[in-house]
Parts: sequence; structure tokens; C-alpha cells
Amino acid sequence: MSESHARNHLENTSTRMIAYDQISVASPLKAFYHAPVVREMIAETGGEFPMSPNTRTDTDQNYDHVADVLHGERDDTIVSVGREPGALCIFRSCNSPHRTMRIMGVFVYEREPGVLGDPQVNETIYGQQVAVN
Repeated sequence: MSESHARNHLENTSTRMIAYDQISVASPLKAFYHAPVVREMIAETGGEFPMSPNTRTDTDQNYDHVADVLHGERDDTIVSVGREPGALCIFRSCNSPHRTMRIMGVFVYEREPGVLGDPQVNETIYGQQVAVN
């Protein structure tokens, strides 16, 4: 499989989530979530949501087309959906290549204190570490 093959652009990830109602009212996490400065930082301002709708199906992953979209060679299939501030856009994302900014808080807990993940893996997943003073 060539380096430019569409499958080489996919990431395998696994997530576990805790529902809002399962977090204690006294939790600092809820205080952080409701802090006005945080809500302002992540509030949607509206804008355009570009995607290539229904490029794939359950029976045809259409790798060549997906690779062309990822490499900017199939702009003719890109549509831009306008969104109002706070709008919800529902679509079958696995079949429609798209780009959108996501902000995620990731909390990792280990069984033993002082356990650190592999720095190279961490940078791949979370990005370059920022020095904190």
C-alpha cells in the first residue's frame, strides 16, 4: 500500500466517556466546564463546515476518491454547509471526509503514581508538549 493511500490517513482511536450527570456537582471538573472564560473560549461563532458528502459507503470505501479529497485533488466534491452560532450539524461522518476543529479534555489515570506515557506516542496523540511554568 502506498504512502499516499487513503488508509494511511486514518487514525485508530479509542475513547471512554463519563456522562455529565455522572460527575459530582462538587467536582472541579464541573466548575471548569461552567467557567465563563472556558465557555467563551469554546463557543461556536458559526461559519462554514466543508465536507465531501457520501464519498464512501458501507460496501465501498472508495479509497482512491478519499485520497484525492485528502490531497486536495477533488475540490469538486467538497460542499460547504453554513452554520449559525451554536448550530448542530448531523451527518454520517465515517462516509463523508470533513475537517472541523475539536476541543477535547483528556484525563488519564494510572493504577500507580508517576506513570508517564511514551513521549513520542503522547506527541502523536496530543501534539507537541507546551512548557508550563
